[in-house]
Amino acid sequence: MFPFLALFRYQWEISEYFNSEVFVNENNFVEDSFKIPENIVETWWPNGYGDQPLYDISVTFTPNDFPDDELSSLTKRIGFRTIELDQSFVDDSDQSIGRHFRAIVNNVTMFLLGSNWIPAHILPEQVTPPYTRLLLEAAKDTHQNCLRVWGGGIYESDEFYEFADEFGLLIWEDMMFASSMYPADDNFLESVRSETRTQIRRLQHHPCILLWATNNENEANLRSNWFGTNSNFTLYKSDYIKLYVDIIANTIKEEDPSRTVVISSPSNGIESEEEGYVAENPSDNHYGDAHFYDYSTNGWSWEHYPTTRFASEYGFQSFPSYQTLLPVFSEEDMQIGSPMMEHRQHHPNGQAELDQQLSMHFDYDQSNATFNYYLYLTQIHQAMAIKTETEFYRRIRDTLYPDGTGLTMGALYWQLNDVWQGPSWASLEYGGRWKILSLILQKISSAHWQLSRGFKTELLLRVTIVNDSPEDVSFNEEKPKKIEINLRKFSGENSSNLFSYELTSSVVSQSAYEAISVDLINDLQFESICSPGSQSGDPYQNCFISVSFKDYDNTPLSPDNFLLLSEPKDYFLPKVQLDVTASQSSTNSIDLSLSADHVTLFVFLESPFEGVFSDNGFIIPVDEQINVTFNGRQVTPVEDFQNTLNITYVKNYYY
Repeated sequence: MFPFLALFRYQWEISEYFNSEVFVNENNFVEDSFKIPENIVETWWPNGYGDQPLYDISVTFTPNDFPDDELSSLTKRIGFRTIELDQSFVDDSDQSIGRHFRAIVNNVTMFLLGSNWIPAHILPEQVTPPYTRLLLEAAKDTHQNCLRVWGGGIYESDEFYEFADEFGLLIWEDMMFASSMYPADDNFLESVRSETRTQIRRLQHHPCILLWATNNENEANLRSNWFGTNSNFTLYKSDYIKLYVDIIANTIKEEDPSRTVVISSPSNGIESEEEGYVAENPSDNHYGDAHFYDYSTNGWSWEHYPTTRFASEYGFQSFPSYQTLLPVFSEEDMQIGSPMMEHRQHHPNGQAELDQQLSMHFDYDQSNATFNYYLYLTQIHQAMAIKTETEFYRRIRDTLYPDGTGLTMGALYWQLNDVWQGPSWASLEYGGRWKILSLILQKISSAHWQLSRGFKTELLLRVTIVNDSPEDVSFNEEKPKKIEINLRKFSGENSSNLFSYELTSSVVSQSAYEAISVDLINDLQFESICSPGSQSGDPYQNCFISVSFKDYDNTPLSPDNFLLLSEPKDYFLPKVQLDVTASQSSTNSIDLSLSADHVTLFVFLESPFEGVFSDNGFIIPVDEQINVTFNGRQVTPVEDFQNTLNITYVKNYYY
């Protein structure tokens, strides 16, 4: 086709026409550029950092000879923001310490808190825009600001990225190559080049796109001989570079030079590139991102988690709730260890690992647990393990360890959503029900503070204040903010002791630091409050700790947090009498009030009505009333809701 003169009109919500006359090049492709004055647009921000203003841009094509004849037009929604993946040296004077791996958006260095996304259905054509919106809105509502689209799935629909733009969810976009060695013949490479070009052109206008990664785990798989590649490593490495560097990465850079291309995940980022794209240790905690899974150790203990620069995958399994399994499980399937449970478990040795993890924490065996109670315990275990790991990564964002590791600036757990009804790492069940993990993450992700305790012999409680927000938490000497630490006993007189600490300075934005270190014996009277009763000889088995962050007038500034001093299976948990009242707050909503005559651990509310509880998996102290709202997705009559509400909590079997 010979070049011809054409007129393109750019129509904006925010300005007059921009007219430009351009020639179609030899590839039938047109490029044009222009500048928009900064003062007429607002900046797009990730969730939690500001608003997400979006603007329509319409491009209309008309032939030059017939300017009134519109041949084609296209409208896109875009946003304005700057974005950078900072991989600079931590210390230029000592480069052995390694490099940062952190996102900078609109000149703000951000901790990326979120999850991994997998296809929403075994048959992608069954996924509707409303369902996609439901899942992504749940990510927004649980204070996530980043999702990683996993390279073992699919390139998602246009609606997915549009919703991400709307909700302020940054997207780490893997290209769809994962956990396998791929061919590198000319026909395949040319097909991949076309695939890459198509997807980048389709997606690059979205402000939500954070970075591109050419594959999932293939650098690590190649280096670790996962597929027996050591027999001809030089060939496999050459093919790896041809596919991911020469074809995919270079095509992305041609189409979208504004964003970073990461060759693999996990990888050492720039360091992997400098080592010839296949590093000796692709999960070096001094560089890049890491994937970490360990099902053999205690997931509720933070000591064994990696001090990585960026945790882009980590997780633990649980089963979905009874209501989600009901459409696909028969009555005979609803038994622990049933063939259907094994059939739905696609993680090798997954059931045995789950049982081992439950036995670390709960007084549980298959002979004394109902099917529903088993499902519940798996969700509590998952929620506590991922809570512990996520809090650890947030806590060390400003910690540089003596070995040069730490400075973690991202935590993306595996995984947000589910592809069917079965055991998985998801926080949202197939269909969109929230697991306990979702509510736990919602609370800890909105908190300005976190707490941890050293080893059991240390007898110290360390409270770390984490402020991921873009604003300081201001200090007022006359109206000081305070941290309240409450040592609570499960039963008996003199059951609690409150320690209050007033902050003496502002909490700086984008920071984490240890605010106080509390001595359990001298500050909290641990020995007298938690003295052994007739049931337990270990004071750690009689108490737990709750922490609140409040304003001067006792207004909560963030959700409460808690710390268990022992495993639930070791606690003496008396029989509990729950008092529950319910009232209709709207046609779709129910207000619940719960109280108990003894401390009640991990109270789980489940209803056949579809919707979301404002809290779940919570602890009821003896002297407090817990208020929860159920927000239904349809009309929810209070009487029907009460009659079908199921409540579960941790029980031990020796009373």
